[in-house]
Amino acid sequence: MKRLFYIFLVSMFVWAFAGCAGSADNNKGASKASVGESAGSLSPIVAATPKVALSKKAVVQFSGKGFKAGQEVTILFKGDDGVMSDIGYALKPKPVADEKGNWKTTWKCGRFVKKKLIKEGTYSFEITDKEYEALAKTKVKFVKKSVPTAFVTPPEVKLSKKAVVEFNGKGFKAGQEVSILFIGDDGVRSDIGYALKAKPVADAKGNWKTTWKCGRFVKKKLIKEGTYSFEITDKEYKALAKTKVNFVKK
Repeated sequence: MKRLFYIFLVSMFVWAFAGCAGSADNNKGASKASVGESAGSLSPIVAATPKVALSKKAVVQFSGKGFKAGQEVTILFKGDDGVMSDIGYALKPKPVADEKGNWKTTWKCGRFVKKKLIKEGTYSFEITDKEYEALAKTKVKFVKKSVPTAFVTPPEVKLSKKAVVEFNGKGFKAGQEVSILFIGDDGVRSDIGYALKAKPVADAKGNWKTTWKCGRFVKKKLIKEGTYSFEITDKEYKALAKTKVNFVKK
């Protein structure tokens, strides 16, 4: 009897220890998953066309930075009812990060406008991995009237003497020439047109694109770590749109 009782006590001890260890492992796993989600959400950055005219020909441009090389991403549209919809089937090209962790894609969302899944207002988009783990978020404002908007890709630029910023414009008048003004730490606006390639002139659809090699500004410490604003104007320096660029050391 004593022997059987001893065996019973030992069995209970082993069972209790295994249960505690399993619970600890589960908690540890949960902790790791939580940290992973937090780190993932802070690292990748996504930008989208800030304002889009509400029409059946509406197009949204997305760009990402800080993703894993070769990583395939999914973009989810959050509707008015809170339901998330995978819009991957309508993206061109397929959003896959290059060797530097960057990607670009466009979404022709006219079908959503036609079906009134998109109305006037601001909509959220969640960027995830293939398993739908959240990585980043962005927003797009849909407006009835076509308004000039500007944005940069990628939204974050490494602070170096080889730094390059790509500016994009949408909703401008066909053939319109624009100026881009850099707003320094002292609030002074500087026309950077002399350093832009190509000249920012809207095409027949009101879109334009140009790049700015800003290494000279970095070298002279006119640009430091932080976020800087840019104002897009017409030739007479009348403000049309604004955008921002975040310069980072990493």
